Amino acid sequence: MSERRSDLLSRRDWLTVMGAAGAGALIAPRLPELPLPAGTEPILPLTSTSDVFIPGRGRGYQKFSFDFPEPSVEFEGYRFGFLVFTGENTYGLDARQLTAQRTADGLRITCTGLVWAGGQQTAHGRVTAQLRKQGDAIEWDVTAQMDQPVKTVTTVIRGVPRGKISTGGDPFDPRDDELLFVADARLDSKADEVLVLSAIGGSLLGRRKIDLTERRWATHGRRVLAWEEKNSFVNVRLHDAWDEQRALWSRQVPRGGRGTIIDGEELAIMEPAGQFTVVSLATGHVRFSVPLEPEPSLAWIQVIRSEGQYLLLASQGGGPAAPGGLTPLQIASNPQLGMHGRAYAFKRATGKLQWRKEYAADFKGTWPQFGTSMSPVAADGLIVALIGTNDDGAVAAYDAKSGAQKWIWKGDGPAYASPVVVEIGGVKQVVTLTQKNAVGLALASGDLLWRIDFPGRSGMNIPTPLRFGQRLILAGDPGTMLLQVNKQGNSWTTEKAWQITELTMRFSSPVQKGNLIFGFSNRNGGIFFCVDAESGKTLWTSDPKQGDNAVVLISGELLFLLKDNAELIVARASGKAFEPLHRYEVADSATYANPLMLAKGIVVKDNTSLSYLSWE
Repeated sequence: MSERRSDLLSRRDWLTVMGAAGAGALIAPRLPELPLPAGTEPILPLTSTSDVFIPGRGRGYQKFSFDFPEPSVEFEGYRFGFLVFTGENTYGLDARQLTAQRTADGLRITCTGLVWAGGQQTAHGRVTAQLRKQGDAIEWDVTAQMDQPVKTVTTVIRGVPRGKISTGGDPFDPRDDELLFVADARLDSKADEVLVLSAIGGSLLGRRKIDLTERRWATHGRRVLAWEEKNSFVNVRLHDAWDEQRALWSRQVPRGGRGTIIDGEELAIMEPAGQFTVVSLATGHVRFSVPLEPEPSLAWIQVIRSEGQYLLLASQGGGPAAPGGLTPLQIASNPQLGMHGRAYAFKRATGKLQWRKEYAADFKGTWPQFGTSMSPVAADGLIVALIGTNDDGAVAAYDAKSGAQKWIWKGDGPAYASPVVVEIGGVKQVVTLTQKNAVGLALASGDLLWRIDFPGRSGMNIPTPLRFGQRLILAGDPGTMLLQVNKQGNSWTTEKAWQITELTMRFSSPVQKGNLIFGFSNRNGGIFFCVDAESGKTLWTSDPKQGDNAVVLISGELLFLLKDNAELIVARASGKAFEPLHRYEVADSATYANPLMLAKGIVVKDNTSLSYLSWE
């Protein structure tokens, strides 16, 4: 796949956004067309610091503790290299297994091995790239193969001239000024002024006025999106904070509207009268604007953008009302706490309304007693979710494109566990904990295949079911069990292979490594445990009084255990004993949300903030 780039970015910004798995890109060649020589091209032994300005050490900059290999090949005056990212690591090309061969239409690069840890370790993998010149542009396609999921492939290009170059998205020219806007902490400083520093040398360039925090919606480099009330309207504007607040665009919307930013690229606004508008954040150009139902008591909106669709959630509850103006961001009204309102889907290319859903009239409530923690599951073109409230709810499936309801099962109210899709006996089924049961529903039809009693205290069935071969690990107040599901003709039966009533689980879900099941039980003031899934034998438990809750994650040979007191324990994923290796304090307040594990760090949410902590 190739894509032509047309907007203007700084060299640093351009290099930042060039990574795309299996995707192509293009740039304008700076050298005149030359005849392509036959034969193999030399491999340039470059590293991550080759031709890169490295600033003085300080808290403002991060880098590898070593020079990462980035062997490259020259093509049309530029030097091309590649990096492969998985969910756990970053890999470079092994120069010893890298070749570059001229072809009739350009250059083919092939690498049959990868390296990591600064080139000290090798890994199996293959990267191929085809570079070609098309008119006044260079196009390339790159693919990567590994024995683990590949998250993205980044193209590293050297020799790009400073200044204006062509890339994708909306037109924007920061004039290659790389600036830092820093709050002045001195007592005599003004609240609406900031210091402007050079990002390269750190020198003070001057002072600039900036909107107060409560009026700033978002910032991107020197661009600031802010809002201010004017009579019966709210004026939203994007301006250049360095160039004396030169307006890039502005837009008026009625008071009482709600808005959100979509993936850092677009601005969505819902007006009280029901007009829904999406505009480009860079230019203010209206992508589309459609009339919907009036929303006079709207609390917040959230917009989820996918490849071909926008999904709008418009909630009339679960968030603070702000009738006097525009609510910039839903920081205090997290939609995951449950919404009470309407959902809309729009075609991304045209903004045409595809479907609309509202369940307020179908059930006596739209979320369980303690809010929503369930995540829907998607499979075979369907989206399956638990809807309704205690003693009045259902499991329902919808067509992912049209939003049409395909089936609904009203046998129990929703709980807090997320459904999963598994295939047992050759039949795909939705397995989930409901308010009082564990059930298996046919994915295609919603027919009830099997059900067992699985009561949770106050209906709080929270752990997600875990597939173990053709069987299921279920956990909750009844304890931890292995459930055998059998198909005999058109009939289904279940039997408990084992059940450990002492290992109850309340808020977290179990994880698996081979035959080992790891989890956190709320018994004895909180204990970590490991069970042999085949025999049901408890292999070990930790010391008691670990806390009220802990999230259990697994990566390779390690367990990552985030307790509610903000302590992160890294332990060995072993059936021999509880073996903590490291302990970290990762937040200043309680941590209940699942952390996000990244290749080089972890993202943690506490009661008041979201933080990224690096392993390096």
